[in-house]
Amino acid sequence: MVIYVPVGLLVLVLGGQVLMVSRYEQARDEADLCKVDPRACVDPRTGLIPSVPKLEGSGPTHTPPQIPYRFVGVWSTVQRGKMFRITLMDDGGFRMHRNFIDAPGHRHHEAFWMVQSGHFVWRYPESAHGRPEINRIVSETGTSFDLFERDGRVSRFDLLDRKASSRCVL
Repeated sequence: MVIYVPVGLLVLVLGGQVLMVSRYEQARDEADLCKVDPRACVDPRTGLIPSVPKLEGSGPTHTPPQIPYRFVGVWSTVQRGKMFRITLMDDGGFRMHRNFIDAPGHRHHEAFWMVQSGHFVWRYPESAHGRPEINRIVSETGTSFDLFERDGRVSRFDLLDRKASSRCVL
């Protein structure tokens, strides 16, 4: 009987470790699949990238993932001294190009965006860590919005061209 208790505890600890490794492997496989096929980044139930758990909750400041029509369009922003043009599409995808004047032949980024609980959430399939980038919306008007970046700076986006959408939410 005395030997069964330590062996039982060992089985529980090892079982927990196996389960944790299994969940890690599943998450890593999903992130790798997202890199290979960007459609894997999209939640088939909602048609959006998965919600960010730390932004979930209840009350007026917590909203589910959305693609608000007021952001669908072509925007201009300056990031680290370089001008970019970003197209936010109503299917949750976006394309970001450096200004063609200062960056001929520069590769553009294609990824996913959504708004959740007052934050822009960006998911880059080519990201090594697979985690989304989350930027709080500091302010917005009909033709611009500002985002608080991870490094503490504020990025301004100015509207260049509004795009019509029948798929977005208010």
